[in-house]
Amino acid sequence: MNSKKIIGAFIFALALPLFVSAQGSEPANQTLTPAQFKALSPAQQKKIFQSIPRFGPNADQSQVTASTTGAVSCFNYYRFGSVQVNMNTTLPQSVPGATLTFEGNIKNNNPFPIVNGSVYVKIFRKGGDASLARANGRNIVDQFALDKTYTLPALGEKQTYFSWKIPGNTPAGEYTAAFFFQTDKRYNLLGLSFTNNVTGGTADFSITSSSKEGVAYLDNSSITLNGDTYGSAAFVPFFKKNEPVLVKVKLVNPKSESVVVPVTWDLYSWDSLRKENLKSTKTILVALKAHETKTVSYTANPIQDSISYLVVKAKDHNAKSILDIRFTREGIKDTRINFPGITSYPLVSGKENTLFSCVQSINAPVVKGKTLTLTLNDDSGNLIHTYTYTGDITANILGVKSTFVPKKTYTNFSLTATLSGSGGVYEKVTQSYSCADIDPNLCQSSTNTTLIGIIISSIALLLLLGAGFFFWKKRETKAVSDTSDTPETQ
Repeated sequence: MNSKKIIGAFIFALALPLFVSAQGSEPANQTLTPAQFKALSPAQQKKIFQSIPRFGPNADQSQVTASTTGAVSCFNYYRFGSVQVNMNTTLPQSVPGATLTFEGNIKNNNPFPIVNGSVYVKIFRKGGDASLARANGRNIVDQFALDKTYTLPALGEKQTYFSWKIPGNTPAGEYTAAFFFQTDKRYNLLGLSFTNNVTGGTADFSITSSSKEGVAYLDNSSITLNGDTYGSAAFVPFFKKNEPVLVKVKLVNPKSESVVVPVTWDLYSWDSLRKENLKSTKTILVALKAHETKTVSYTANPIQDSISYLVVKAKDHNAKSILDIRFTREGIKDTRINFPGITSYPLVSGKENTLFSCVQSINAPVVKGKTLTLTLNDDSGNLIHTYTYTGDITANILGVKSTFVPKKTYTNFSLTATLSGSGGVYEKVTQSYSCADIDPNLCQSSTNTTLIGIIISSIALLLLLGAGFFFWKKRETKAVSDTSDTPETQ
């Protein structure tokens, strides 16, 4: 790949699960830290999003005029960093082989509930050359999703915790755990799990050990893609649609003894949050002599998706070294839903509410003629409200919304967002809102309301039956009376 196709990117500005690039052959010469970006006003964040194209240098721009009648600003409803994960270790210092516990809370700063949320964790080892860290990110020693699902009420928070088993051969040093938050394992509300420099909250800790030797590791400053240097924290490369991508990286053994290291290459579409994104996997065994360095390689073949995400993992006994490599392919247009939701909960009879979603094109300035349908159903599957946007999808993120007034009050319902076009359904996701998860008091209120309704209906039925019995009895009495007054015929 020609180095001129490497596009500088403000990856810190990715507030949604999207690829952002700036056209031109030279990288941007200024960056913002995640804290600086989060400190920007919604208007400033919006300006950053809408000023940076999200497609490659050879994208077809002959038709950049878009028909987006009915679309609104996504940023009226969506805010990056609007959920915070605040956690710390119970001990600031630990040792290899011990279990380290993290605890704290997850806070929702949105005026609406967050459902089906999840937390992703990356653990980095600090130290090394600061300039290399800015270009390549810190060394990842572990990454994983917590096995919990989080539902957060509007402006509410929940306590949480998890434990991490420190590998027995972990080198001494300073470490940090970084936290990310998504809904439906798709929509990023805090940090970007596929990057190393756009994170949410962090928790620092240290590991002490008498061992002076390190572990075998992947050198994240040595990554090349088809011969060009790859910086995971600074650049996002483009490749042709059907171009194989040869990935090379150095595997280093700093120890005075030989070791056999399994190296696994997992190739995903977009990111690694969902199992269905995994396209292929391969594991090789690499034998390293004492203090030896070897170059290991893998060919990432086309997967017919716009974004490829390669996770490389080396394991020296239990200690891990991980690389996250992401690149895009020109000529593959894509569209994605971004964060559907409602503006308030519950749905109250006679009170205005709004359902919304963001949507965007990937790897193209405009994708023509798509349909995004938002549908609310009650817990029995009955339709509450639906809205359809039909038009073009642009790289500048669009918002779609529909305001309505429910005829009944609902505490349990679902919102389904479906993105479709001439090729069928591209994406479909359903979010379920349940009072049992959001606010059990609303379930009690709903139950009481239902119970009162049942009691009133029962009383009405009893009165109706009583009235019916009264009139029947009166009629029977009259019939007997009439019979007794009739003369007997001989």
